[in-house]
Amino acid sequence: MLLLTSPNDRLQIVTSGPATIVVHASWVDTNTSTGVVTPGATNTQITTASTTSVAGAPAAGVQRNIKTLHARHNGGPSSPADVTVQHTDGTVVAQLYKLTMFPADVLQYTDQGGFNRAGALITQKTGGVLQYQSAGLLKFSPRDGGAIKHNGCYRPIPTAGIAGLANTSVYVSGNPSSNLAANQGYFIFVIDVNGVLTANFQPLGSVLHGPSTASGNEGTEIMLNAAGTVEYQEYTLIGMCQTNASAQFQDDSGWRGVLSWFNRVNKFISGAQINFTTSLNYPQLGGIMALALNWANETVAAISNVCVYVDGSGPTSGETLYANIGIDGISTFVSMPTPGTTPWAGGVQESIPIGGFCTPPEGWHSYSLAAGVTAPVGSHFLCQMTGFTRG
Repeated sequence: MLLLTSPNDRLQIVTSGPATIVVHASWVDTNTSTGVVTPGATNTQITTASTTSVAGAPAAGVQRNIKTLHARHNGGPSSPADVTVQHTDGTVVAQLYKLTMFPADVLQYTDQGGFNRAGALITQKTGGVLQYQSAGLLKFSPRDGGAIKHNGCYRPIPTAGIAGLANTSVYVSGNPSSNLAANQGYFIFVIDVNGVLTANFQPLGSVLHGPSTASGNEGTEIMLNAAGTVEYQEYTLIGMCQTNASAQFQDDSGWRGVLSWFNRVNKFISGAQINFTTSLNYPQLGGIMALALNWANETVAAISNVCVYVDGSGPTSGETLYANIGIDGISTFVSMPTPGTTPWAGGVQESIPIGGFCTPPEGWHSYSLAAGVTAPVGSHFLCQMTGFTRG
């Protein structure tokens, strides 16, 4: 219940900028002497930074009970406004509710429900997709939904994409006009810069991410501190990238360096062919075939047939061969020793199926051929991995 009980009382809205805020207020007046009840309402349009009375003031001997208050942001996409609802008795000002309103936002108060945030975008599906455009540019644009939830508000994604997704003169760790570093992984979050949705690159390892627990923003994937104990509601996750040695973006089959948080798809991996000779015991790494990012909750596939030639100078009793796909220099992706304890004769060429599925830690990983023999004779391994990550 909001009451105006004297001619000095006012219900006011304070706006911080030139956005167009249209306000409707309804009330009932009760004459305290006669008990006569009279309803009333008024519409107000605010277009400047100002303090505006939106429900008038009652006459002497009249008690005004504010039943509803609705304020809608009708301004353009670059005109957010801080909106404060306050009550004054002519001497003391009490701030009742405050929020930052964006286009299509609605602030509403009802006699029974109190204050809350609504809006035309409230039922829109969140979406968007982060994609590679060029060595110096990424793009986050609408896909399977035209809005993104940011700090509790549904914000429209511009058709042309959000700002600040280049590799130079961008926000890095909240600092503007920064350049991305070479061979560095980044989480990409959306922030608000003077009403404009803008990318912020945060180095992998410096922060974490997780679902918001804040009222009105529940479930939105946001930035957490490195310990995972502090939530930053104004940072909404949209993707991840890994720069190359030139501090540029790259996203191809051998270097999967751009992943989207929303609308993920399988992204094909197929790297360099490895021709590897070893006479050492299992496992030995034969070189990097591909590099790729992955999300923590997604499975990566890495599969190949390895062509193996056993050196003709090997012992007539044969030898045991092993091959698999190693990740980050470790040979335990999904190990498939082949052909086990069955002897292989010298001079024989065979094909060995290797690989499988894995859920490596979130981030940037290398995939290598790992192979070995149990006898000190040369064996030649030829492999080209195929697989996928998701993002």
